[in-house]
Amino acid sequence: MDKRFGTLRHLLLVASTALGILVFLHSNSSQPYVHRLLFGSATALLSLGCISVVVALYGEIGTLTRLLRSLHAELKRAKSVGERAKPVGVGEKKLFLAAETCAYVFVAISFPLLSLYAFAK
Repeated sequence: MDKRFGTLRHLLLVASTALGILVFLHSNSSQPYVHRLLFGSATALLSLGCISVVVALYGEIGTLTRLLRSLHAELKRAKSVGERAKPVGVGEKKLFLAAETCAYVFVAISFPLLSLYAFAK
């Protein structure tokens, strides 16, 4: 879980930095329709990737919170009964797993689009 959290954090850092640089350095000069389409789609996918990463990170935090609550309840139960605590686990919600998958897909597609935009320009 710690590796996934770190990976998502780094992905958010890379995607948001690329989005910020891209928007800052973009000129408003008139460009052909293809260039504007490539830029717009790459920017939109990168933005959707950032939003998906944030949702996935929120899911990771929620999973950790549920795990701690479950562990606390199990420790209380074991202490009251006088036995060893059993291992606990919680499942991840499908929404957050889907958001994580979408984040990887959106960011992975946006960078080739940015390369096409750079070569077309």
